[in-house]
Amino acid sequence: MTLFKHFSKEIGDVSIYIEPDNKLSITTNELILTPFAQCEASFLMTQLHHLMSNPQNMQLFGSGAIWNRQTIQNYINTSLHQHQQNLAFCAFLVQKKTDNTCVGILKLDDASTLSNFSKGYYPNAVEISYIIDVSQRGQKFGTQLAYVAKKYLKTLNERSISDAPISHVMATVHTDNQASQKILRRALKTRDDQKIDLYGHARWIFFKGLDKPQQPSSATPSLNSHAFTSNNAC
Repeated sequence: MTLFKHFSKEIGDVSIYIEPDNKLSITTNELILTPFAQCEASFLMTQLHHLMSNPQNMQLFGSGAIWNRQTIQNYINTSLHQHQQNLAFCAFLVQKKTDNTCVGILKLDDASTLSNFSKGYYPNAVEISYIIDVSQRGQKFGTQLAYVAKKYLKTLNERSISDAPISHVMATVHTDNQASQKILRRALKTRDDQKIDLYGHARWIFFKGLDKPQQPSSATPSLNSHAFTSNNAC
């Protein structure tokens, strides 16, 4: 197992553990992030159904509609397939370190289409999105997830043998979601001048360029490695 340690002025320590078979986990001082593929299937469905069937959690996410079990299963299946193709595209279940309470999810996705809306075209951009359960809000967990996503993607850039490093981190946010706008202004710095219509709502795009890796190492995981076939419990 390889440990990559980072420090953020905003959230403190971030530890990224990557095993030889590309299983991974990420921890902050308060949170544990586990990829969907490393969670037991029924446990994952239970947690996501609790999260995504709550109108308060989904009001400003996507179209704003709650999700049924079939929609959630399709989301899980798509997330697993994407992650098998590229380590940068990962969905994480987020839990508290103290008692394993489900805080929410963090999703990293291909943003190459989304980036067409932005100031320039970034073919290797990654979009971040997250949902925090309403019962866990007000504890700066959204801030932690935004900064964790940046640290994880920077680690992949620095350690990957890929010829196409991740160029930008991007996110869209509902214009009514003031809390996430505040988080993304700090974490990603730049907001596009124009609103876009996405999922049937006006949204802002935030983005930040990532530094190009200086010396990619062939001894560390590739972005294109096939990975995460385990269904161990979170």
